[in-house]
Amino acid sequence: MRLAALFAGVALALASLQPLLAADKVTLRLGDVKGDRFAALKASGELNNLPYDLKLTAFDSGAPVQEALNAGALDVGFTGDLPFLFVYAAGAPVKAVGAWQNNPDSIALLTRPDAGIHRLQDLKGKQIAVNRGGWGHYLLLGLLERAGLTPQDVTLRFLGPVDGRAALTSGAVAAWAPWEPYIATSTAIDGTHGFRVLQLQPQAVTV
Repeated sequence: MRLAALFAGVALALASLQPLLAADKVTLRLGDVKGDRFAALKASGELNNLPYDLKLTAFDSGAPVQEALNAGALDVGFTGDLPFLFVYAAGAPVKAVGAWQNNPDSIALLTRPDAGIHRLQDLKGKQIAVNRGGWGHYLLLGLLERAGLTPQDVTLRFLGPVDGRAALTSGAVAAWAPWEPYIATSTAIDGTHGFRVLQLQPQAVTV
């Protein structure tokens, strides 16, 4: 129901295009984070028999979706609240047309068994990969505060999910704060890396 309501909100944004839809089929440019809402919408059948075409562009994270919206390269984008709030507060010509709540366990801080990280205080002096301005960044700041540390006690490496995973795999960073589906593909599915969950979001911050 949430997905249907969300897409209905997007469809309402096209009301001004109805005269054009009758004369010539319009293409709606849609941006989404890989493995996220678009796949669920497609599976639900909500995208069947639409009066317009869809052009999907997949991004690694929410921030590039917002950047593309701000640049006029997209008409609609799916993203988290933090990337949206950052660009909205900066005066970008964007607005929210729908919202949903994700599973709070979908964000975590991962580390390697050989990184020497057994508790949050062990992060001091370490390099940690996060997606700048995303929920992983917010999670890490909450974890540091909980451990009595500050951002100055660690070295933040602002990396996208693909580069963040590679950095943790190589040992270039001691920890990484990804979200789903990157958590699953780095732990349960791809067990060769041996990543383990140091902390989940609900145990660190209250939203």
